Amino acid sequence: MAINEVSDWVDPLLYAAGTATDITRRTVGDTTAWSGTTSERTPLTVLAWSPQPGVVLEVTTIDNDRPLDDLVALAEATSAIPLADWETKYTD
Repeated sequence: MAINEVSDWVDPLLYAAGTATDITRRTVGDTTAWSGTTSERTPLTVLAWSPQPGVVLEVTTIDNDRPLDDLVALAEATSAIPLADWETKYTD
């Protein structure tokens, strides 16, 4: 699985519709998320959501046997933090 920041798409539904097919509504915490699959190059399952205004994230997997609940659980455990906080926490 991978987590990517895709905020340039502005909205999780817009991202999911532009990336995947057969999108469905999901819930991640208190927000609406969208999931679907794509078969470009490699089959990919996508879950897109916005943890806060202005931020759109996606979780993807190439494992077709991985339950979507796993992607939702990872999304719920993920938070966005400001770059300065990231650098303070994770750099020397």
